[in-house]
Amino acid sequence: MSLEEPNTSSALWELAVQTPLRRTFTYSSPSDLELKPGDSVKVPFGKQNRQVSALVVKKADDIARDYEPKDISAIDPEKPRLNSDFMAWLSWVADYYLYPLGQVHSLVHPPLKKESKRKSKKTPVVPEVPLKPAPQLSSQQQDAVNQIDIHNNQSYLLRGVTGSGKTEVYIEIIKRVLDAGKSALVLVPEISLTPQLVRRFAERFPDQVALIHSQLTDRERTNQWWSVVDKKK
Repeated sequence: MSLEEPNTSSALWELAVQTPLRRTFTYSSPSDLELKPGDSVKVPFGKQNRQVSALVVKKADDIARDYEPKDISAIDPEKPRLNSDFMAWLSWVADYYLYPLGQVHSLVHPPLKKESKRKSKKTPVVPEVPLKPAPQLSSQQQDAVNQIDIHNNQSYLLRGVTGSGKTEVYIEIIKRVLDAGKSALVLVPEISLTPQLVRRFAERFPDQVALIHSQLTDRERTNQWWSVVDKKK
């Protein structure tokens, strides 16, 4: 096919390929691939056409080129499509840290393939504990909760000494977020603090807590990740 004859059976896309290059590459998608921004795909790259991972960023401008774009090989079924908010966040991370978008994308998915459903004999990552009723908040805790609006994008600073009841405020805010049909992410500064905090959250949100940190095995991190993606947590 000559460059003057448009390929009506395919579309052109800008991809962030998993390479140390801070730019996108134009690829063609076969007509049987239903692509959207945020999809993860496999593509041939370089002179050897080795298969690498890539992120679909946006539709490419259909302009004359002095080369024929390579075809996207396939959509990666192990990597769910990223929504527009997640894509915007990835772009921000890439720009802020001066790191190639394709390599940033390679870090957001779990290390292993999704495991088939089977009952594990290992101790669960999140402990199975009985439901614990919510305690009565103090006036200061309730005042803090009332001042936090979960529907805006504002930051809040909650000050208090150790043992002053900040965690209970976090839990109450998270409950409101979950009741609104959203999800919450809790960042813990040290792994050593994780067990006691995970137990407290599990006591209040049974079967809704997932845990990921560096001391879990690749399989445990992968399973926890998928439990969130499949909306089991």
